[in-house]
Amino acid sequence: MQLKVLFEIQAGLDIHILKNHPVLEDDPEYSRLEKKHVALLVELGEMMNEWRGFKFWSNDQKSRIKNPCKTCEGEGVVSYYEHDKYLEKKCDDCEGTGERNYLLEELVDCLHFVLSIGLEHEFHKDIELLEIEPITSHTAGKGYDINTQYIQLSQTDWDIYETGHGGYYLEGLELFLGMCEMLGFNWDEVEQAYMIKNKINHQRQLNGY
Repeated sequence: MQLKVLFEIQAGLDIHILKNHPVLEDDPEYSRLEKKHVALLVELGEMMNEWRGFKFWSNDQKSRIKNPCKTCEGEGVVSYYEHDKYLEKKCDDCEGTGERNYLLEELVDCLHFVLSIGLEHEFHKDIELLEIEPITSHTAGKGYDINTQYIQLSQTDWDIYETGHGGYYLEGLELFLGMCEMLGFNWDEVEQAYMIKNKINHQRQLNGY
């Protein structure tokens, strides 16, 4: 698990975003952290929506792990016109596979904000001094349950980090790592998906997103 490297990569994206979207003079410094906290909560909800296991009222509770790409409708290519010619190109969103892992995509969207909040706390400066281990509701003695894990993540006070303390941001990070495991993803999968989405996020900033 190369968290230190991921913090460095995220720092590059944050700098790119800050260049395009600077903090306004009349905007309190704290508000950027607060907005990242809100964004993380939103992304966690979107992740759970792709997991679907909490939807007891629905017959469709299957996680969106291997689904047709919505962009190319599962074809792997997208059509477009150029100089009055009908052309096709490989779908960038699914890299030509025709399939998307929407649950993993939402998970790494969460990871972007988990890392970005950590940078606000300068957590990356302490990372090599800390023993960071995934926490699951199972290891915490609360039963192996993704719903419980999500509730704990949602209740984490991401706005606070104190060196050497297990609570607040550090505990949230460890709960998030635990959630990755509980959803069935190994860290190599998560890192690879993060790198792909990070590249997309940089491209979006270049395109005026």
